[in-house]
Amino acid sequence: MLIRFSCENFSSFRDEIEFSMLAGRSRQHPEHIVSDNKRDGLKILKSAIVYGANASGKSNLVKACQIAAKRDQVIAAKRDQAIAAKVTHPQERKKRM
Repeated sequence: MLIRFSCENFSSFRDEIEFSMLAGRSRQHPEHIVSDNKRDGLKILKSAIVYGANASGKSNLVKACQIAAKRDQVIAAKRDQAIAAKVTHPQERKKRM
């Protein structure tokens, strides 16, 4: 789940931009908010809409999120491979003995 995303120096974004799903202080429409009381008590919006004029960066925001997600998948895969290399399966131990 994407709660908050920021980037800078990417495509048409020179300065830092931020996309946030955190609810503001408004008390209107409480049915649009999900509260996470188990963790930090965060109030998160159920949905969001990205809109703006032509060439305002909407597609670049989506591309930045996609690249960040792919990067995180690669990092997680490398971490999992490193863990798998350190941990041997019990059947492999028997074969070696």
